[in-house]
Amino acid sequence: MQVLEAIKKLENSDNYKEWQKDNVNSYLSYAFVMMDINQEKQDLEWQIGYYLPKEDKITTFTIDKEIRKNPDSEIFKNNTKVYELKIDKLKVACRDAWKISDKMQKEKYPFLTPLKKITILQKLDIGQLWNIT
Repeated sequence: MQVLEAIKKLENSDNYKEWQKDNVNSYLSYAFVMMDINQEKQDLEWQIGYYLPKEDKITTFTIDKEIRKNPDSEIFKNNTKVYELKIDKLKVACRDAWKISDKMQKEKYPFLTPLKKITILQKLDIGQLWNIT
């Protein structure tokens, strides 16, 4: 499952709709996945986060075969704003971002062999981006 599928699955779920009733001012702030390097062809377990501006907290949902709401958490934001992630502004698909990242890794760091891939879709001061480690 890719990020857009995960978000759609979440936002169509009863679990999310019920939560949203009490959190109408929340907004999508990030999507996260961590996987073994050979896992790309398998189903991924996405974590989708929504920022609660009033509480200055994040609610994260885990999406795989089931949808689980995790407890609200404090955020690490280092005095920066938590921006809203705009899915309709997404220009590069996750798989394409991985291909670009893999190519750069092989060109710049051919002596390193990655074991895991950490991927975050987020919006920062510089814009909306895929942050891949």
